[in-house]
Amino acid sequence: MRIGNFSISCVHYGQRLTIRPRGMGDNTSVKGLGWPLVIVDNKLYVWGDINQEDPTHVIDLSGALEVNRED
Repeated sequence: MRIGNFSISCVHYGQRLTIRPRGMGDNTSVKGLGWPLVIVDNKLYVWGDINQEDPTHVIDLSGALEVNRED
């Protein structure tokens, strides 16, 4: 998928969505096959530093659920 100047790959595995912007990866994957953005169980895991094995950020997305919208 191409969005503006970005090219991304997305893969859905059950309850997990993985996203790889072109040229980005994670520490433990083979070059070109890493996924620096993962959404699972209403949480976004971000590997903002390819030299870190663990995610650098974990963002709880449950507050963004449509059921939470106030009228």
